[in-house]
Amino acid sequence: MPRSTPLITEQTGDIFSAPTSSILLHACNTRGHWGRGVAAAFKRFSPAAYALQHHHCTTLPLPSSTPLAVHQRSLVGKCLLIPPKEDMSKRFWIACLFTSHGYGKKGIDKPEMILEATGKAVRDLGAQIEAYRAGEEKKEGEMGSCWSVRINSGLFGVEWERTREVLEGCGVEMVVVRPKGEEGGGKKVTVGVGAKTKTGVGGRKRKEREEAGDEGGEKQQTRLKFGKGK
Repeated sequence: MPRSTPLITEQTGDIFSAPTSSILLHACNTRGHWGRGVAAAFKRFSPAAYALQHHHCTTLPLPSSTPLAVHQRSLVGKCLLIPPKEDMSKRFWIACLFTSHGYGKKGIDKPEMILEATGKAVRDLGAQIEAYRAGEEKKEGEMGSCWSVRINSGLFGVEWERTREVLEGCGVEMVVVRPKGEEGGGKKVTVGVGAKTKTGVGGRKRKEREEAGDEGGEKQQTRLKFGKGK
């Protein structure tokens, strides 16, 4: 019997305006960096969640003699599901989808590899959600529905429609948010944690600048190209 509702529903908005206890999805590299793009907004939203995933990516399981690079490559196609943290202004779960090993202009995996990893990571997330909900003891409290940005379509440079096609085959229902005005590759606006939207002459949005800084904590700009995930 065909589904009465689609798995992927898109709407305009801000990922951090999702209902309390929602699972927020974003695409990550496996080197532990949340220095730019949507990842930087997640880092500002919960430094504790950032620290947990950074440790996950940069620390070898003990005992282990595996090189760090091998460990990090092994994380591609998996999901780290982080429960709500005390430093969050709103209670959320954060799903780190490891869709690329590297980051930056020379380190990002090829689009075909990112798409394959996306499918594996989202199916991994689905299995974790199912296991938690089926468990008798809910140590971390309520787990809501999945909310996502247009993952991979920002700094990772993969066309959103290609990622959406992969998501539709993963069996995980989610709401995907995008900025107002971004429809079929339309103009982006700046929203998100700590970010401000400014207008110029004629009400036009000023040109957005990507979030600057790195995981080492350098001073960051306050604007963010939002609604497009890594």
